Amino acid sequence: MNLKKIFFQSAISGFLLWLGFPMSELTPIMFVALVPLILSLEQLKNSTNKAWLRFANTYLAFFIWNIASTWWVWNASAGGATAAIILNTLLQSFPILLYYFFEEKFTSKYKWLMLIVFWIAFEKIHLTWEFTWPWLTLGNSFAMQTHWIQWYEYTGHLGGSIWIWVANIFIFSALFIEHKNSILSRWIKPLMIISMPIFFSFMVEYVNNARDSTTKYSTQNFLLIQPNIDPYNEKFNVGSTDSQLNKFFKLIENNIDSTKNTIIVFPETALSTAIWLNNFNSDEQIIKIRNFLKKYPNAKLITGSSLIELYDSPKTPTANSLGNSNKYYDVFNASVLMDTTVSIQKYYKSKLVPGVERMPYPGFFKFLKPLLIDMGGASDNIGTQDERTNLKYNEKNIAAMVCYESIYGSFVSGFVKNEANVLLIITNDGWWGNTPGYKQHFEFAKLRAIENRREVLQCANNGTSGVIDEYGNAIKKTEYWKQDAFNHDAKMMNKKTFFVQYGNQLEWLFVFLSFAIILFATFKKYFLKT
Repeated sequence: MNLKKIFFQSAISGFLLWLGFPMSELTPIMFVALVPLILSLEQLKNSTNKAWLRFANTYLAFFIWNIASTWWVWNASAGGATAAIILNTLLQSFPILLYYFFEEKFTSKYKWLMLIVFWIAFEKIHLTWEFTWPWLTLGNSFAMQTHWIQWYEYTGHLGGSIWIWVANIFIFSALFIEHKNSILSRWIKPLMIISMPIFFSFMVEYVNNARDSTTKYSTQNFLLIQPNIDPYNEKFNVGSTDSQLNKFFKLIENNIDSTKNTIIVFPETALSTAIWLNNFNSDEQIIKIRNFLKKYPNAKLITGSSLIELYDSPKTPTANSLGNSNKYYDVFNASVLMDTTVSIQKYYKSKLVPGVERMPYPGFFKFLKPLLIDMGGASDNIGTQDERTNLKYNEKNIAAMVCYESIYGSFVSGFVKNEANVLLIITNDGWWGNTPGYKQHFEFAKLRAIENRREVLQCANNGTSGVIDEYGNAIKKTEYWKQDAFNHDAKMMNKKTFFVQYGNQLEWLFVFLSFAIILFATFKKYFLKT
């Protein structure tokens, strides 16, 4: 057994996974990227230390993929990037090792199915729990090939993960198991597995286009503001609030269509100073904004802001004590809908970046709060809300999600299930610098457009602002690190896709099947006797 060769094969898989992942245009590589890893793990079957060697091989492949695809996190935090890469690689290795632990309990006919079930269950859990970092979900690989995946409106992006695994397994089989068969007989299945979903995707797009051509949608005008404020050297500097607001006001004055009922959109934490909710209407930033909006009586504003809510008791796991008083408070990363009146609507970001915005499971790990990374605003554990509530205006529902919430498929569909007509993302991607990070974030938003059949509007501080139609096509897009603003009349869509209605339940089915497989494999002898 040549261990150097085996480890080299695993390294090739890691390299191929990076090469096929956005922002690369070489997406078809994903259909073969896992083949060298599968081969290396199969070659270790007869090794005396196969468990540890399989772990090392799997870890090597995913470590290379993680570091090559998400190295840009280092620009915000060296420690955060190191922890994310090491831990995410470990978590990605777990379903592979679990599969090989139980593979001998099943015939070869079913063992590959078990591998796919374990992987999808892992990705679902990784999208759900608080140690989450699902940036490298396999189904995200097709974000730059949206014409291939119009069927995501049925399966969501985890359907893409299944597609990649099935293709790799069949290509591995064609190369190393059925190699004695004729070329036609062993390659017809892999070719069909790759081509049929693409053919079906074009059919779905054709049918939807034909339907939409005869459908009239109401529209809502949005004015997206990209102020391009340096998040490191300007945004959170004391005394810079007025100059920042003036940038916003100037961009509005130069771009607003005062004849329309416009919703102006500012990016995440556009209001640089956190606001106590009980003093919201007396905050100087809010007073200045409302005085400015009096010039545009038909306008509303959706802005990002850090809000602080005061309590009489520690009613949440993230609540902090307020000095020596008997009061408590929570900090929220929020999107706020406001106008010249005193009434507001708000949504609190609920998918938080682990180690940056929140220590996972703060009720248990609260003692680790000092390790949180300060990326502006507040460095306390940030609070969340349970429901996916929309901001409402003129009987129109706007899902105003914050930052990387947009990479969570079934989470975003919760807004649409609650009647969202359009998806809005406010973000501040300048932390990562001019790297693949902000580009990937915009590309992944295309998947949400397809899954939910909603237009997506992204308003960024420094990254990419733009508009994505319901088919995942970018129809407007700003340049990086450039001050900009633009109007868009967004379609207010109502239809709920299959994924919106049933996707979350189907994804959890894989978790249930995984536990059922583990239970059956563990007690197989008992089940067979009975």
